[in-house]
Amino acid sequence: MGAVALLAGCDEPGGAEFLEGNEPPSADEWAGPMLDGGFGSRLAGTADRVWAASPFADRVDELGPAGSLQNPLTGESGSFFGSGLAIVDGALAIGAPGRGEVLVGGKVVATLPGMGGVLAAEGARWVASTPSGWRASDSTPGTLGVRPSALAWLGDEVLAGSALGETALWAGSPPVGTPREQAYDERGYALVVCPDANGQPLAWAGAPGAGTIVPAGGAPVGPGTGRFGAAMACGSEAGVLWVGAPGADAHAGALYRVEGAEAVQVLAGAPGDELGTAVLLAGGRVFVGAPGKADATGRVIATPESELAP
Repeated sequence: MGAVALLAGCDEPGGAEFLEGNEPPSADEWAGPMLDGGFGSRLAGTADRVWAASPFADRVDELGPAGSLQNPLTGESGSFFGSGLAIVDGALAIGAPGRGEVLVGGKVVATLPGMGGVLAAEGARWVASTPSGWRASDSTPGTLGVRPSALAWLGDEVLAGSALGETALWAGSPPVGTPREQAYDERGYALVVCPDANGQPLAWAGAPGAGTIVPAGGAPVGPGTGRFGAAMACGSEAGVLWVGAPGADAHAGALYRVEGAEAVQVLAGAPGDELGTAVLLAGGRVFVGAPGKADATGRVIATPESELAP
């Protein structure tokens, strides 16, 4: 598959629930284009454009104005097109592990069986998961013996996480593993590298099985419940993170603001939303994916970052 197909429009969205008062008028919301597509389970974007994936429907949509979806892209049925999303040098990168493809700007740039379920990028560099590790844009492989749950760049090193198994994290090439300290904590389910309070890059690993996030060399942070840590994004302010907890309140889900050792819930989902499955900061707004469960279209909510400050 060397190209992607264009489809027609979308449904109108519903509402969002904020913890403090009514929904701010500057908040936007988008509904998924179909049932059971997983809309909002993956997000990627720049300051000007944001995309949301429906990987179970093999589709990626750009989030347009006033809750509209535009410029839909589709992959072959069963390709899980959109399982991986990232921005590579300003262009949208899409992983389709069912076909083992990575596309950048609509063109296939790499093919390897099972590749593309997870994508991460920094500038013009990208890294994609494979069944046994990862492959970078310069063709450098990382052999882990397992498919990573998350990937990130820390300087010139690739970080890889695994939610299961004895090893939680790997770094470097060849990769060096960090043993899991707590069984079933799922540490490594998500990864993000953000500036700390001093502006230095700091790697965080999500451990939703324990309901925490763990900074490199530091102590866990979080409520310990609700699958907190399933998704993370850097805030615009150094030392601040936005963290999803899609299992909170019987899978309604929630969004938290984390600064230092303090995690404050700022947004709650509706029943079955699984709000916080994906989190993205783009253009001064926090985008939160809520793909929902069976028979749900899913939705994405975006709110100015300043309005979510506790």
